[in-house]
Amino acid sequence: MSQANSLLKQAKQLARSGDMEASKKLAPMLASEVRQGVEKAPAQKGEASLSTLLEAWESGSYTAWTTSLESGNEAGARQSLVAMRAQCASCHAAIERPMIHVVGVR
Repeated sequence: MSQANSLLKQAKQLARSGDMEASKKLAPMLASEVRQGVEKAPAQKGEASLSTLLEAWESGSYTAWTTSLESGNEAGARQSLVAMRAQCASCHAAIERPMIHVVGVR
């Protein structure tokens, strides 16, 4: 998922610059990297369901971000990006892998 982290960092930079078009192009790449990372992750005994966490991310903060991008709502996109980063960090904590660094977005 290091590629996902790199894409999240790019999304942060694009949000700061207000480049909504580039962000729209980046969004499906980020979703694909996150999905691939979850699918490749070995399940640990007693671990939260990664597929459930992925579905929550896809239908939650990721969808809020892409909806804001599509509607041209820069403030909403920035706000959703912060929520998406928080959800990533929460997922990593839920699966007891907080050592997996998720780039900060502010």
